Amino acid sequence: ALKLAERAIQFADSITVLSEGHLRAGRVAHLEERYDDAINHYNHAKNLPLASIGIAQCHIKRGETAAAIHALDTMLSSSETQNTTEAMIMLASLRASERPGLSSAETAADKLKARELYERVKKSATAHTNGSAKKMNGATSSTSVVKKASWMSDMEMHLELARLWETEDAQKALIAYQDARRNSASTPKGVDPRIVNNIAVLIHQDGSINEARSFYEESLSIVSTTWAADEQMDAVSTTVLYNLARIYEDQGDMSMAKEAYDKLLQRHPEYIDAKVRLSHMLLASNRSNDAHTVLKQALDSQVNSMNLRAYYTHFLLQSNLHQHALKFVHSTLQISKSDLYATCAAAWLHYQLARESRPKDEETMRDRRHKFHKAAEFYEKALNIDPGCAVAAQGIAIMVAEDALGMMSLKPGSGLEDEQTRLKNTREALDVFAKVREVMPDANVYTNMGHCYYMRDEYERAIESYETGLSKLSEGPATTILMCLSRAWYSKATRDQSFVSMKTSLQLSQMAQANSPWDKSIRYNIVVIEQRAAEMVFNLGVSKRTMSELREAVALASHAQRLLYDLSQDTSTGGLPYDRDMAAQRHRYLTTLQRKGAEQVSQQEAYEKEHDAQLQAAREHRMAEKLAAEARETARLEVLQREAAALAEERRKAREEAALWAAQHKESSSDEDKPKRKRKEKAAADDILDDGDQEVIGGQAKIPKEKRERKPRVARRRKGKETPGEEGPSSGDEADKLERPKKRLTKKRVVNDEEEDEGDPRARKKLFVFRCGFDLFFFLKC
Repeated sequence: ALKLAERAIQFADSITVLSEGHLRAGRVAHLEERYDDAINHYNHAKNLPLASIGIAQCHIKRGETAAAIHALDTMLSSSETQNTTEAMIMLASLRASERPGLSSAETAADKLKARELYERVKKSATAHTNGSAKKMNGATSSTSVVKKASWMSDMEMHLELARLWETEDAQKALIAYQDARRNSASTPKGVDPRIVNNIAVLIHQDGSINEARSFYEESLSIVSTTWAADEQMDAVSTTVLYNLARIYEDQGDMSMAKEAYDKLLQRHPEYIDAKVRLSHMLLASNRSNDAHTVLKQALDSQVNSMNLRAYYTHFLLQSNLHQHALKFVHSTLQISKSDLYATCAAAWLHYQLARESRPKDEETMRDRRHKFHKAAEFYEKALNIDPGCAVAAQGIAIMVAEDALGMMSLKPGSGLEDEQTRLKNTREALDVFAKVREVMPDANVYTNMGHCYYMRDEYERAIESYETGLSKLSEGPATTILMCLSRAWYSKATRDQSFVSMKTSLQLSQMAQANSPWDKSIRYNIVVIEQRAAEMVFNLGVSKRTMSELREAVALASHAQRLLYDLSQDTSTGGLPYDRDMAAQRHRYLTTLQRKGAEQVSQQEAYEKEHDAQLQAAREHRMAEKLAAEARETARLEVLQREAAALAEERRKAREEAALWAAQHKESSSDEDKPKRKRKEKAAADDILDDGDQEVIGGQAKIPKEKRERKPRVARRRKGKETPGEEGPSSGDEADKLERPKKRLTKKRVVNDEEEDEGDPRARKKLFVFRCGFDLFFFLKC
């Protein structure tokens, strides 16, 4: 093959044949692992996409990943080969792989480019499928199938794409794993159980517990059947069984979870994660000693495991063993100075121990101040390790709010005595918490904001923040937030003297007690709230309380007295979270308060009896006034009705008289109009006669001519004189435009000769008008 390729190169008569010859020679050298010769031949055939891909493969074989990426980037930057699918898949795979010498930012940028390349490949696959389907729409064969590209069935490509999307978009990662599962089903062994396990993990994280459990069980059954002979299946079955135990925990099936963990530990006694989860289950069931034993065994086997040491620190904190926890954290920091969890834990422990200490001399005062400063240093160190550490930012904000490095470090309870300083520090802390809330809106942030509002005496906003934090609490008991919420309601009730708010505070404390029934500090707080509620009601005036509230306050005082007696007589070892002498003093005080209860009840009964009598008398008085007012209103309405009836009768009579008068007036008017009607008829006959007159010319009657519309008259001009501002008749159109006044035409009538001879005085004068030019002449004929 090599000789033929060389002969083709030697006798090539075109660039195409020459490139093909070099491509064949390069592939032969590539197979013989002569990578330098292969790259040389590929470079002579760079106009072919396979040559560029061959160059990249040679660089990969030689371990030169950067050179391979450069070769593929150069190829895809060309307009002719930019859509070569195989090259895009190969480049995306190279960019997705881990490479030494790259910073975290460069690695993230490479993974982003790899995801973009895979998205281009998927779009190309979709376009290819749609185009093939359109071409086959007109096919008549029922067995026509749309062909897929070979790279679309590449399971490794889908797995790599899923790994790229796992931390960015779980839904896209799940789709990629499902595609990989479909492709793996066509392999001889069938579906890979690792793919099924990964699908189950993504569904588990999404919150679909039952569906995830079915996938875990399917993966475990595949491992034990079709893939049982595989050497790697022992590790896969261990992982799947651990995940299945976790799903049992989430479902609340602790017996199944414990059975799964025990089975894991029988196979692998040093499986640390299983021991940690088992100890966590024991701690949740209040079996601290058994949990401690399991953790100690795990620490003996793997003392340098940071995750194990972190959980053991958590266990010590939950057990209130703060001094032991501080020593253990310092030993962890000696193993790994940059461990973020241990650094934050050391800061919190120093702050908590300093806050709870009660110095009695100068030495203990210096130790308290030193611990506050060490807490600030550890928080600063944590922020240097991870500038985005929200826990360290919150810790510093808490120290600022409580003025831990100011007056509080000098004397317990002396911090923030100045109101202006308290408001300033809490405002700065709230600003920090607001920024942390933008990136980590969890329950702790809202709880700390509630603390700041509480210190500013803004109890309503503190209650709102605590309630929001309680709603965002995803797991774990809500005892601490419930007690903070109870404290806010207690302070609000004390300020407003509200018994209702005090009962709300008591209810919240009782809920916290139900979550932690062994916590004696909560029981003591319940006693304090009940005592304060009883005092509040007893101190109120009889007019500001009710009998039911007073009886409830007496019951609270009685219950608080019984609890205080038990707390004052408690002789358990290990220290109490309250002062036993103070409990005894409160018990004696409540005894005195209860004696006043009977007197308070009798006073309230007498007041309410008198008050009820006054109310009854007032009700009766108001009822009598109401009845009297109704009677007066009824009498007034009757008078108005009588007056309205009389007025209606008068109006009826007036209408009848008016109708009679109108009838009489009509009759008289008709008698007076009869002579006038005759005269009117005669005048109408004369008018008809005038309309029938005819014009007589030459002794013969002639039909009268139609009346012609006369033109407007024009002002006459005398000889030698001319009206100022006017023009004569020769002025043309302007004279015609002048409007002449219309003259009323008299009707012509026929005159007989006999009437003229008789000299009838009634003979009418006839008017004849002649027009000569523009002058008018009038002749009067008698």
